[in-house]
Amino acid sequence: MAPDLQTAKWRHIHADWWQDDQGNEIHRVEVDEDVLYHCHFAGSSLPWNAVALDRNEAMAVFDDQIPEKPRWQ
Repeated sequence: MAPDLQTAKWRHIHADWWQDDQGNEIHRVEVDEDVLYHCHFAGSSLPWNAVALDRNEAMAVFDDQIPEKPRWQ
């Protein structure tokens, strides 16, 4: 059985920032009245690699990542 993502893999660093056990990060950003979740892959030189509409979707980005062909391209 797969571990629960929210309890086993991710930790809440502070306010609007989460980090998983691989160093990937999620940052919650409010723009006007919208909330977005910027996803940053550990080791990437980009400020973010994907954008999600909620935290669960953001966590799933990292589970679905395929380094040879990222889903956001």
